[in-house]
Amino acid sequence: MGRKVKIVTIQPLQRLPEPYFDYCAPDIEQELENAPIRARETIDRICNLVEQSCGTGPDVVCTPEFSGGLSVHPCLFMEKSQYIETMLRPTYDYAVNRYAEVAKKNRIHLVTCVYEPCGEEIFNTGMIISRQGEIVGRYQKTHLPSNEGWIVSPGTNYSVFETDFGKVGILICYDMHFPEPCRILALRGAEIVFNPTVGYDFCGELIGEMRVRIRAVDNGVYIVVSNF
Repeated sequence: MGRKVKIVTIQPLQRLPEPYFDYCAPDIEQELENAPIRARETIDRICNLVEQSCGTGPDVVCTPEFSGGLSVHPCLFMEKSQYIETMLRPTYDYAVNRYAEVAKKNRIHLVTCVYEPCGEEIFNTGMIISRQGEIVGRYQKTHLPSNEGWIVSPGTNYSVFETDFGKVGILICYDMHFPEPCRILALRGAEIVFNPTVGYDFCGELIGEMRVRIRAVDNGVYIVVSNF
């Protein structure tokens, strides 16, 4: 008899939000000051939706890419090291603590995705938080589009994580445009692939949805997408 796994995917907004950081704003200093505030508002909004969804009794909840609420565009106006220390690291810590708190309180696994500071590097990191509120898996996005690749470092590995509901992997946004990452995860035993993304309709929504369906059918896995 097959296992039953209840999965919720969160869509915080009905359309893409206003830019996390408006690099064309007339008052850049004010924009830099507001960016971390808006980031925390986004994190809190996502946490509220996760809390609401827990009334349905899910085993796992998936949130979108950029669930840390912060983009890397402020690096256009400040040194990378300054951005990491004054803006990214405090926001990252806030996001991880809030998501761990929600996962533990509601006894769920939470799959989320944030920009993560690692020394002098920045990674776009998907993570699995356990029912105990602990990070039990990390994946760093390997395929970076040009609006990330200029400042974000690519990951180098595709990991499969064992959970109490099965073996899972994570691919982030643009990763899904290429057939190899999903095939690697499937060959390594993944049963479910979570795909946090900011959107999959770069070539049109129909093509984006078809791509996800094809990856699932070709590799014999379930794919769970969460976008804005």
